[in-house]
Amino acid sequence: MTLLDTRTEVLPPRPLLEAEQRQRGPLRLVVTIVASVLVLVVLVAALAEWIVRSDVERRIADAFRTGLGTPTSQHVDVAIAGLVLPQLLTGRIGEVTLSSPDLNIGPMAADVAVTVVDVAPLGPADDAELRIVA
Repeated sequence: MTLLDTRTEVLPPRPLLEAEQRQRGPLRLVVTIVASVLVLVVLVAALAEWIVRSDVERRIADAFRTGLGTPTSQHVDVAIAGLVLPQLLTGRIGEVTLSSPDLNIGPMAADVAVTVVDVAPLGPADDAELRIVA
């Protein structure tokens, strides 16, 4: 008899005991529920961030247009650094950049970029840098 003459058969997997089946079911259900809730929370937070960011950017652009006396048709790009919701909860927005192409300021038209740092949503900015590109 050689080594190749003897063959072993693969045994079928051991059937689960009732206790193992009962333990595995609830654990799987709990993990599924927790994972589903976490995914839902992340989706709701992302949607809330998107909605609030859009509203804050729109309000900042409107205030910029009103402050300079430009028409509402003037295009103004607003970019807020970082997540908006946590910044609003702390009462300060870290950095806001506004830019507008061909903005009419007095007798001249120029591309304008403004960076405002440490903005209180309901108050004046502490520091602003204005850069005009003619």
